[in-house]
Amino acid sequence: MPAPQPTLIRGTVYPSQAAAARAIGVHHATVHQALERGKPDGIGAGLIGRPGIPCYINGKSWPSRAAAARAIGVRPASIGKALEAGRTVVRVGGVGEWL
Repeated sequence: MPAPQPTLIRGTVYPSQAAAARAIGVHHATVHQALERGKPDGIGAGLIGRPGIPCYINGKSWPSRAAAARAIGVRPASIGKALEAGRTVVRVGGVGEWL
């Protein structure tokens, strides 16, 4: 097994990848994979997946369909289907009931 190597993440040097993972609160494989990809600054920063697709629902702009769905009380897929059908009004808490 190789000796632990110092690991730099967002300006902090950790004695090893395992120490970095413990300090940040992620699995050690997350640190290893991010370092392999050359993207250590995203570790533990909540940067999972793609950025959201902005949308306009109920007279308000939302940073993502997921954010709109959480606020309105429907599933993100329902927001997507409504937008694809050209609808921009949703009954609050209506779970699939589109106007």
